[in-house]
Amino acid sequence: MPNNFPAAIHGLWRTLLPVKRADAVVFLDSSWMLSLYSAAWRAGIRVGAALDVIGFDYRPVLEWLDPPPRMLKVPVKRMVKRIQRWLDHPERTEGFERLGITA
Repeated sequence: MPNNFPAAIHGLWRTLLPVKRADAVVFLDSSWMLSLYSAAWRAGIRVGAALDVIGFDYRPVLEWLDPPPRMLKVPVKRMVKRIQRWLDHPERTEGFERLGITA
């Protein structure tokens, strides 16, 4: 990895967060969450209120974040199949509740 990799990721968040105004960010690799929380805080975006954070790989250490992200204990391959089914036929799959992504 290049020496400036962390700076590049922080720069990416600084660019994307204000422009995209996302409702949620979904991570396949939850190790990136810390940088998102930091960038959101610096941009004045409240995680949990203005931005939901969801991870596919449960990591207990991330429960220390405030607010803790939603972390799914579902294998990624199974979750991808569920998402694909929902995208193909959203009217028959009860939306995201079927995916297990509920408050």
